[in-house]
Amino acid sequence: MTRTIKIVLCTLLLAYVPEAFGRPKRVDHIPNGNVNGCANCHTDPNGGSSRNIFGQVIENNFLTASGIDGDVQWGPALAGQDADSDGATNGAELQDPTGSWSRGQSQPGDASLVTKPWDANSKPQVQQPSQPQNPNITLSVTSLNFANVVKVGSRGEQSFKINNTGQGDLVVSAITVSDSAYIVAPSQVTVAPDSSAGIGVSFAPQTEGDHNAQLTVSSNDPDQPEITVQLRATAQPVPQIPRLQVVLSTLDFGLVRLDSTRFQTLWIQNSGNSSLSVTLTALDTLSTPSPNFVLTPDSLSIAPDDSAMVQVAFSPTDTVAYVHTLTVRSNDPDLPETTVDLRGTGFEFQGRLTIDLNPASGNQGISRIETAPGDTTTLEIFLNIVPFLPAFNLQIEWDGRGLTFLGTATLLTSPSDPPILSRDTTGTVVGLKISIPTRETAERD
Repeated sequence: MTRTIKIVLCTLLLAYVPEAFGRPKRVDHIPNGNVNGCANCHTDPNGGSSRNIFGQVIENNFLTASGIDGDVQWGPALAGQDADSDGATNGAELQDPTGSWSRGQSQPGDASLVTKPWDANSKPQVQQPSQPQNPNITLSVTSLNFANVVKVGSRGEQSFKINNTGQGDLVVSAITVSDSAYIVAPSQVTVAPDSSAGIGVSFAPQTEGDHNAQLTVSSNDPDQPEITVQLRATAQPVPQIPRLQVVLSTLDFGLVRLDSTRFQTLWIQNSGNSSLSVTLTALDTLSTPSPNFVLTPDSLSIAPDDSAMVQVAFSPTDTVAYVHTLTVRSNDPDLPETTVDLRGTGFEFQGRLTIDLNPASGNQGISRIETAPGDTTTLEIFLNIVPFLPAFNLQIEWDGRGLTFLGTATLLTSPSDPPILSRDTTGTVVGLKISIPTRETAERD
C-alpha cells in the first residue's frame, strides 16, 4: 500500500514541474525581452512563480494557445495597452511603441531605456520638449504727442525704442503709419535678445489741422505679431509774413555838376509769402526830407517772391559832399525799417578853359593849325580855378592837314584814360600839355 502511494506522488510532481518554471522561450517573444528576462511576466525573476500584471494580460489575451505551448502574440494591440497603468504603454516601455517589431528582427530602440511594463513605478522618462527661442517685443512708449508746435512745411522729431526681452532675434519686418504726414526711420530692423533699437518718427505736415494716427510695428513675436503706438499732432498754418530785402546798402552818385541830375536804381525784394508794403524817405543830416534826392516811387506794394525798382535822382544845389539817408519802412515784422546811404558831390566850373595849338607865346586861343606829315603838334590846355575836376577828354578833328579843337570837354569821374591834370597846393588845375604826331596813315579821331 505504501509503494503505490509513492508512485502516485512522483507522477504528480513530474506533472507539476513544467508549470513551476518560466518559459525561457517566451523571453524572445516580446521586444527587448532579454533585458528583464522572466521578470517580464513573473513575480519571481527566475520564473516559475505567479504572473505579474503584464504576464496576466499576456496569458489571458495574447497567447496563441493556452498552456505551455502558447506563443506570445506581440503586435499593436498588446503594445498599445498599459498593463501597469503608469501612463506609458507596454510598447513604449519595451521601446516598440507601435508594436511593429516581430520575432527574428533586431531589437528596437535603446535597450538602456527599457522599463518594466508591470511596475507602475518604472516608466520611460518623458523628455520635456525644448522651449522655443522666441523673441519678446516691448516698446518704450505707447503714444507720441507732437502737440501743436509744428507748422505746415516744417518738421518735428521724436523717437522711441523697440526692446527684445526674449531669447531669439526679434525681426521687425515693417513699421507703418496710417497718416503720410509721419515718416519712420528705420522701417525694418533686427533686434538681438536683451537689446533695443531706436526708431525715429518725423512729423512733416503739408496740411494744417489735426493729424492723429496709428503706428504699427510688425514682427516675429509669436505672442504680439503687431503692436501699436498712437501718434497725435496738430499742424499749425504757415504764417503769412512779408520779408524785406534791400539789395544795396549805399548809392554813390559821385561828382554831379550843379543844376544837373544823375539817376541810379535801387531794387527792393520780397522773399516772404505775403504782400510787402514799403514807404521810402530821403532824409538829410538833420533828418528832414532831402530836396537833393528824389525817389520815384516813394511807396510800393510788392507781391511774394517778387521785386520792384525805385529810381533815385541826385540833383546837387551846392558844391559840397552830400551824405544823406534813404529810410525804407515796411510791414515786415522782423525788419520794419532799414536804411541806405545816399552819397554824391556837387561841383561847378568857376574858371575858364583855353586851348592853344601853337605853343609860341602871344597867340593863345588858336583853335586850328596846318600840319604836314611827320610834324608833331603840341597842345597846351589851360584851366584856371576849376575845382573837383579830376580829368577830361578833348574831342579833336583831323582831316590830314590840320587839327581843329571842337570846343567840348567831357568830365570823367575817374582819371584813368585821359592824362591827369596837375594841381598846385590850392587844388587849382595848372595845365596839361599833349604832343600829337601827325602821319598820313593815321586814322581820323
